[in-house]
Amino acid sequence: MKVHEGGLASSKDVNVFAGIVDKYKADRGILASPTGFTKGARTVVARNYRGRIILWDGEKPAGLFSNYGVEVKVELPEESEEEKEESWPGLSLTPRSSSTSPRRTSLKRSRRL
Repeated sequence: MKVHEGGLASSKDVNVFAGIVDKYKADRGILASPTGFTKGARTVVARNYRGRIILWDGEKPAGLFSNYGVEVKVELPEESEEEKEESWPGLSLTPRSSSTSPRRTSLKRSRRL
């Protein structure tokens, strides 16, 4: 099983994965892509690797977990200060006073414009 990260998995990704499946003499392989697959990737699997490569988009694992009663705890990764600055140039997140909830933040315009 391989999980593709970053965008839709393409036909090139499928072909690379098929090479790995062949290299290790596996009967089948599962290529998972949380965001899905391009039309070309699905076509390549249907034409060349039917039954050998199984495609799972983000909904497939979620459905399996649900069927078996497995609860998934969703944790979003926290952005670093550098990533926040790239996303919202000129804005910074600063905590409010200690009298309010520590999770709440306010937006404050940065002076580095």
